[in-house]
Amino acid sequence: MTYTQAKRLLNFNFTPEDIKILNENSDNIDNINYFKSLLDECSKPAAKGGYATSFVFSSKNPHLIHPDFRKGKMEKIGFYRPEDAGTMLLNMIKYQKEYIENIKTNDPIAIYKQNRLKNINLDDLSMQQINDIRNFFEVNYPHGAYSYDDIINLTFDTFDTILINDPKIPWVNCLHAAIHNRSRSYTPEQVVRQMEIADLFEKRQDMYNILKNKFENGEISSDELMQFDYHIAKRKVQITILENLEKEGKLNVYDKYILKKLKEEDI
Repeated sequence: MTYTQAKRLLNFNFTPEDIKILNENSDNIDNINYFKSLLDECSKPAAKGGYATSFVFSSKNPHLIHPDFRKGKMEKIGFYRPEDAGTMLLNMIKYQKEYIENIKTNDPIAIYKQNRLKNINLDDLSMQQINDIRNFFEVNYPHGAYSYDDIINLTFDTFDTILINDPKIPWVNCLHAAIHNRSRSYTPEQVVRQMEIADLFEKRQDMYNILKNKFENGEISSDELMQFDYHIAKRKVQITILENLEKEGKLNVYDKYILKKLKEEDI
């Protein structure tokens, strides 16, 4: 869409890169209409002369998509990474081990890998170790975030590290070594920006907002009201803690975003 449309439709802090993209496409309305007609025609059912085709597009700038494409059709927006990256990494490591073990081969290198991995038990992690890995991969980790591709690469890095190390070294140590050597693709600023973009398209219905809507509509029960009061008190404490850290200049970019969101949603 054009910059004028974007300013009118969205209350968002556009970056210079956003404005550059918008201005470059400001004379593109004929192409947009033509492309939209193609999509509409192809997605019609066969009985109506179409091809019953579904199209899937992705964008890191969904706030800049023309409204004719976006309105009522935009799926959940987030950047291209798993919601629970730590759990996904552990699962992918498990799947990769099973894949290697089940390869039918005469290749001596592949056979060596199979024998080397045979006695490794990927289920020997304690709950504390699993939680530490999951927490490490949380999106609000202050050093940024791992992308989906990072998780895939970490899986292969983990096995490479296992294979070159002494068999007596616990496999989880190899995992931590791989993590230590793999940088995050997303900077903290990119993570927060994607979270802000997601907020434009997605109402995050946590328990607080569900109860808040019920309270504002007069539909809340006495039990729910007690629960709502607890959430209010908890959020007030969070706001106070973050405001005090803000005064001391100790807030990172994630904390600033969370404080802003808590204040916006506060009753």
